[in-house]
Amino acid sequence: MTAVFEMTDEQATLRDAVRRLTASVDGRSDPGFEASRVFWSRLSSEIGLSGVLAPVEFGGAGGEVLDLAPALEELGAGLTPTPFFATAVLAVGLLCEIGDVEAMASHLPGLCAGTTTATVAVVGPDGDWSSPGASVHAVTDSGGYTLTGTASFVLDGTTADLLLVCASTPTGCGVFAVEADATGSRRTALETFDATRPLATLHFDRTPARLVGTEDESGAIAAMLDLAVVCLALEQVGGARHCLDMAVEYARERVQFGRAIGSFQAIKHWCADLLLDLESARSAAFAAAWALDRAHRADPAAPADPADPALARTLAALAGAVCSDTYVAIAAANIQIHGGMGFTWEHPAHRYLRRARSSAPLFGDPATHRERLITQLESHDLDLTLRPPAPSSSPSSAVAPARTGPVPDRLNIAAGLLRAHGSDELCGRLLEPLRTGEATWCLLYSEPEAGSDLASVQTTAVLTDDTYVVNGQKIWTSGAREADYGLLLARTDWDAPKHQGLSMFLLPMRQPGVDVRPLRQITGESHFNEVFLTDAKAPAGNLIGARDDGWRTMQTALAIERSAMGERNLGLRTRSARSAGRSVDPADLVDLARRHGRLADPVLRQAVARGVTLAAVQVWNEARARVEGRTSRLPLLSKLAMARLLHTTAQVRRDILGAGAMLDGPDDADAYDTNFLTLNAYFTSIGGGTDQIQRNIIGERALGLPREPSSDHGVPFRQVRKPGRPVSPVPPG
Repeated sequence: MTAVFEMTDEQATLRDAVRRLTASVDGRSDPGFEASRVFWSRLSSEIGLSGVLAPVEFGGAGGEVLDLAPALEELGAGLTPTPFFATAVLAVGLLCEIGDVEAMASHLPGLCAGTTTATVAVVGPDGDWSSPGASVHAVTDSGGYTLTGTASFVLDGTTADLLLVCASTPTGCGVFAVEADATGSRRTALETFDATRPLATLHFDRTPARLVGTEDESGAIAAMLDLAVVCLALEQVGGARHCLDMAVEYARERVQFGRAIGSFQAIKHWCADLLLDLESARSAAFAAAWALDRAHRADPAAPADPADPALARTLAALAGAVCSDTYVAIAAANIQIHGGMGFTWEHPAHRYLRRARSSAPLFGDPATHRERLITQLESHDLDLTLRPPAPSSSPSSAVAPARTGPVPDRLNIAAGLLRAHGSDELCGRLLEPLRTGEATWCLLYSEPEAGSDLASVQTTAVLTDDTYVVNGQKIWTSGAREADYGLLLARTDWDAPKHQGLSMFLLPMRQPGVDVRPLRQITGESHFNEVFLTDAKAPAGNLIGARDDGWRTMQTALAIERSAMGERNLGLRTRSARSAGRSVDPADLVDLARRHGRLADPVLRQAVARGVTLAAVQVWNEARARVEGRTSRLPLLSKLAMARLLHTTAQVRRDILGAGAMLDGPDDADAYDTNFLTLNAYFTSIGGGTDQIQRNIIGERALGLPREPSSDHGVPFRQVRKPGRPVSPVPPG
């Protein structure tokens, strides 16, 4: 799984070279045919990009789709007009899929060197990508072949030196090579919505052609189209990234009502959601590229694994849908965020929207791709996550591990805090028990008047000799009844601003003065608790980090908690699955729809595809985050992504059940579980900071958007207005 998202030095070098070259070409205007060919020549001669997918023996680099992926992103970001896609992806890809050595030797060297260009004609004027070659017919003529018919929506069709035409034959669909000036052929340029991507209609009237491969190359054509969808998805990710960058930069600088518009939550939250869409699309595109490479990398001597090509087809469809939708959404938002400036011809935003809208139906629209995804899942038992799902347990185990086993280190808040901020003495005493689960813990953060605004806690910790005396109330604490220790956030200085007078402790839970009272949740369970602290004692040696520096420590804890909530699929637990210690696989949506006789419903099939996509992408995002490390923005997005997944999954299940969702109780397991999921999804969208607060964090920390003005910045906490009263009571001492 790691290899899917790792960028090699060679890939980074290729990306940087393409980025420098595209920066020298203004792809946002239409430079015309000559400039396009010059750029193509430089891509080929200076970088060697045109031959990445071609075998070495024919002048190529013998590379894979993942090798090309970063370069495709850059080409998409620059809207660079070039015959690259038609030549280096479609034509080279199709020739390699067919494997006709004579044709490869004849055409690939020139294509790889950039001295010739080519394109592939697949569909007719109806634009039905599911029926390649249906509008052109091939017949034998004097030992050769002639073509008659019309192909349309052909990339670079008026300028390509070589045409590879899909045409129907007596045995299937074949591929035929046609020279640009062949008799009986006529090429007509189409007026396109996206001027940077030329399309043409090709007319053939008994046009001489050479057969490439056999008379039925349907499999090779289908594989080429999957390649095209994935490469287009990578290009779409690049374009979407550039649009979001433009929107965020404008939101930082544009001032209205006396402040940058990016400080308004309406803009900030929108950009946060778009960032999640973008990063999810990128993970989907790279996963699909990896699956294509894996399907082609199989050892010919080894037994064929039917799951490999099936997985490649499935992930190509998934990526095609999600990347098309994402590009359109971000390109449209870019115009809206720019306001009046985005509505001007001179501003490049509309050119990206034109590309996004035009790319979406190319090789099949998003709805078609989602239908292909469901069809594949109906026919094959596939693991879309590319790895077995991590085991999951109850929500309380995310924050209070059972004694039977430890939480993984990267998700263990207590152990993570001690490593990052604990003293040597404290780590020596408690790190290992907390890490292994020998000692359990809970979180004592939130209070009735300090939920999302966590820095407003009023629980006090007053140092007396070598012990802190703690008084206050905590709420929403999972696992408090079983915990040995509580990670306590308390106020130690009321005269400091609210973020500066806080400290973090490990509070022993099994002592007088700690009163735990269960809270009943909307699911009917009681994992949460109120904790009343009356003269409870925390040894001074249990201070985590420096006194009055608890907010910095708190940020470490929150980062781990939000990552855990995003990674462990906690909300996918159901009543029936709980006792078995397993979570629901969102791919079971297909089975649920089948069992209830709803799988033939075209609307539900689209909804199921979206649910499955969110689940798979969530796992890929987690894998990417681990690969990218501290530079990744994905950990900030994880919790928001999981909340989106949970609420969507619950809604799709309710749509599948229809009137049956009105039922409940263990005698109807599907309704029982669905209704539980509907309610339990709020565990993630509220816990650890609401989705709305998380969007603020994403906007400010991941995108660099300005904060909203704060009325209590720098004000001593004693003077800060508290809920229900103007000034808090002064604590003892």
